[in-house]
Amino acid sequence: MLPLFLSVVASVSLFIVFRYFSKFQVNTFQAVAVNYVVCVLTGLVFADSTHWQVFNPTQWWGMAVFLGFTFIGTFYLMGITTQRAGVTVTTLANKMSMVIPVLVNLLIFKSTTDFDWLNGLGLVFALAAVVLSSYTPTENNANNENLNVNADKNTNSKTKTTLLLPLSIFVLGGIIDTSLSYANLHLLQKGEEVVFPIVLFATAACIGFVGIVYNWVANKEPFVFKSLWAGIILGIPNYFSIYFLLAALAAFGGNGAFVIPMLNICIILLATLVSILFLGDKLNRINQIGVLLALVAILLLSYQKITIISLT
Repeated sequence: MLPLFLSVVASVSLFIVFRYFSKFQVNTFQAVAVNYVVCVLTGLVFADSTHWQVFNPTQWWGMAVFLGFTFIGTFYLMGITTQRAGVTVTTLANKMSMVIPVLVNLLIFKSTTDFDWLNGLGLVFALAAVVLSSYTPTENNANNENLNVNADKNTNSKTKTTLLLPLSIFVLGGIIDTSLSYANLHLLQKGEEVVFPIVLFATAACIGFVGIVYNWVANKEPFVFKSLWAGIILGIPNYFSIYFLLAALAAFGGNGAFVIPMLNICIILLATLVSILFLGDKLNRINQIGVLLALVAILLLSYQKITIISLT
């Protein structure tokens, strides 16, 4: 369970860092590009000779390159979606995407044979927990009743325009988690979970810096120094979020139907706890119900593992 817990901690660290980007007016795209370079350097420092001895990229280099493109594309779309549709919609689309890898793991990869009706109920509770814990009520007042028809038309037009953005986040997030599950099951040898992310992030870094150069030449957008330190702070936990996810998948026999929902629910719980204790956030009643459902979902998804651990 330790790799899963460490992946949760690293992932929550990413959300905390992103939260401060707007406060310090960090150029998100530049910081993300720098972050991928830092991910590569972190992996090179972390990897030792034993990891490189099993290095055999002929099995998985294509998957790593594909994921590199997908990673930076998803990061960019998440930034646009957050600006146009809001944090809540973006978070929901990202977390709800766990449905895709779970179904693929169960129906196609067949990575587990002990997924019973209690686990299925836990998955349903997990999805409900994502929705309820992310819910943010809109502020209503009497003046809203006097909004004119043109404003309504503009709102509807904006809604239609931004509909594809969260859908893209949903699909891409599912593709990423499914691809990582497939790589762990069929492509990676033991020990390669350290070097696989290095190639993945190196691809994303190259694409990111091509984007920076293009913006500099075409749009006269200079590189902002704050993007450098922001990318450094973001890059270290970003590397370990993927490394520990792969390690967790390996520890549970590639069982993505268990690992991915557990990861998402635990991220929600830890992020909620950190937000309340250190960032001054408050939960409304619906959010509280979502957190309780998340706890129940964890128990239902993992009760077989808890039983095994208690017996040993």
